This record gives sequence, structure tokens and C-alpha cells, in this order.
Amino acid sequence: MQIYSAARLEKDYSAVAAQCARTGEAQILAENGRADLVVMDAKTYQRLAEKATGTGLASDRIALEMGVVAAG
Repeated sequence: MQIYSAARLEKDYSAVAAQCARTGEAQILAENGRADLVVMDAKTYQRLAEKATGTGLASDRIALEMGVVAAG
């Protein structure tokens, strides 16, 4: 896990996103020297959410909440 400044994320989003996807690890974003947010790639998040709920339904719920799929 690495710590990035919010300014670095703004400048180099692609590199931070690629690191998340490549390592499968969350990255900490700091604002004014303090940890502010944790980011990870969506695939890793879905895997962790499904593991936590014990079902395969988490990815559908995440997609619905993000507006990726229409409510059925």
C-alpha cells in the first residue's frame, strides 16, 4: 500500500489507477499530510465485497448503485 497526495492523484490518475489494478492493493490518499481516502480498483472491491457478504450478488449491487445497470 502506498500513500499519494490528492494533488498527485489529480495529476497522475492513470498511474495510480494502474497501480491499484496491478497490485490489487488499496492506496491511501492524503490531504494536507493526513490520510483522507482509500482507493482501490473496482475488481478488487467487488471481490472483497462478495467475500464479506458470502454471496456473488455484491458486484450486481455495486453496478446498480453506480448506475451501470438499470434496476430490474
